Amino acid sequence: MAFDPACAVLRFGTGLSPRLPLPASTAAMLAALLGPDELARRHPIPAFGKTQPDLADSRAAQRNYRKSRGTENEEAVRSAFKTLRRDAAALTQRSFVAGIEAPEGGLRERLTRF
Repeated sequence: MAFDPACAVLRFGTGLSPRLPLPASTAAMLAALLGPDELARRHPIPAFGKTQPDLADSRAAQRNYRKSRGTENEEAVRSAFKTLRRDAAALTQRSFVAGIEAPEGGLRERLTRF
């Protein structure tokens, strides 16, 4: 079967990039794995150890929000909970958007999602 770059980036990468050319070959996609992770340098993602407190804070905020329903604190607690959820969603979005800039079709980014 002949190499189809569009099919390859859809099946094995992060999809078609509006900014980058399609990979020239299977070898080019694999060669990108041997080099430094340029996207990790440009778009750092915090280590799990740094985000774990955020997860605990989010669970606590959700618990506090449920307990505060119908009380005078409900609006303030809800606002704090929404802020934590918004921050978590923004982190997730940034990590997926970074894949758009992935060289050679985004094979490395696809592999890291497993």
